[in-house]
Amino acid sequence: MTKTAFITGINRGIGEGFVKQLVTHGYSVIGTCRNPDQVNQHENLTVETLDIQDDQAIQSLAKKYENTPIDLLINNAGVLYADQKIAWGEDSTEIGSFSRSGMLKTFEINTVSTLKVTEAFVPHILKSEQKLIVSISSGAGSISANQCGGAVAYRMSKAALNMGMQEFAIKLKDKGVHVLLLHPGWVQTNMGGKNASLNVEESVAGMLNVIENKDAFPSGGFYDYLGEQRPF
Repeated sequence: MTKTAFITGINRGIGEGFVKQLVTHGYSVIGTCRNPDQVNQHENLTVETLDIQDDQAIQSLAKKYENTPIDLLINNAGVLYADQKIAWGEDSTEIGSFSRSGMLKTFEINTVSTLKVTEAFVPHILKSEQKLIVSISSGAGSISANQCGGAVAYRMSKAALNMGMQEFAIKLKDKGVHVLLLHPGWVQTNMGGKNASLNVEESVAGMLNVIENKDAFPSGGFYDYLGEQRPF
């Protein structure tokens, strides 16, 4: 039986990379983004318009697919910083210049919206055989590993995401749901920048190896694209 994956943020970067590799792994993919016209079409890919900040849109999409078992949910959509005027390498969240609105918006997108998407699709996941929830976190969200500071809004949002996903791991454990938090590495995307050490294909291939060997990685754990455990 064909497995189904549901992925947010597929129009570029890691989300697009997941689509390319999952369809070759035999998945039927439902992919979402705010601008579907930016998406490269693939066989076995269905593209849906979704702004993950829109709860009504999330619920409508969940209703549309209410009879579709989802084996793999990948929460990929996110931002480095919600104020799009801030370029890579700049940071308006340093001490002395905290932006309340920018920080809250970053938290809303990266954390709260991801939890709301996951919440809406739990019934679909429970109908599947694989029952796997994956959220793309970041090593920057590790409190114990943070030695250099900076990008505090992004760091806080990913640390909070890690905690939020623990709730799903704990509450859905008895129903056979497996939850993984994955650090993709420093990847050459719009967010990671051109000087990053990994290309998208390498990062996604590594994360898919973890996904396909999920039983070797306890639910609720935080791992990088090589399968190494990351500190919270």
